[in-house]
Amino acid sequence: MGKTTMLRRTALGIESDEQLKARYLPLMFREEQYNVRSLGAFWKNCVEALAEWYDEHDQQARGAKLDRALLDSWQEPGGAARLFADEMKTLSKRAILLTDNFDLILSTLSKEEQLSLRRSLEIEGGPILIAASSRMDATADTVFDGFFSVTTLEPLTEHELTSCLTRLAQRRGDAGKRVLKTIASQPHRVRVLHNLTGGNPRILVLIYLWRRGKRERWE
Repeated sequence: MGKTTMLRRTALGIESDEQLKARYLPLMFREEQYNVRSLGAFWKNCVEALAEWYDEHDQQARGAKLDRALLDSWQEPGGAARLFADEMKTLSKRAILLTDNFDLILSTLSKEEQLSLRRSLEIEGGPILIAASSRMDATADTVFDGFFSVTTLEPLTEHELTSCLTRLAQRRGDAGKRVLKTIASQPHRVRVLHNLTGGNPRILVLIYLWRRGKRERWE
């Protein structure tokens, strides 16, 4: 739970830090990369993500040039991978590939393709892969078994849920003051909300937005 949000927050954190931004370039992808049926398709997505990054950072001409180069090269064996690597060299940065549902991608790759991807990640100065999966055994029976440093996103504790709810209310200004008052005076209601949501941050936000839309009172 919260893996997609974690990846987006990582990208924002890198781009808001001058030292990190000077060294790394975070790239986001679609949550489900269903078009990945080969390693070439994965690298094609990386090139397209880089072109989109150019567009978002007012470098449309460079993005368009990269798109044209991709059309000519991606169907060649290793073409997209070489194009991506060459483009990153011109930027003098390391790409950080923020990849969601990595288990789905691995399931489509052969052992040889998995090994090729792993070798690309082991090259000095090569891309860094931060991958998320809803499965704890995502890399079992693959060449990536034991390769990653694994972090488990645990459910929010009651204290963390209170902090999250407080931030949501504060962002609403005057409209959120009733919620802040309720949190301070009736903490047992937060405890009930924690039990109902199971500490899932997405469900918490959805409940908050639903109540706001229904204009129900928190008193």
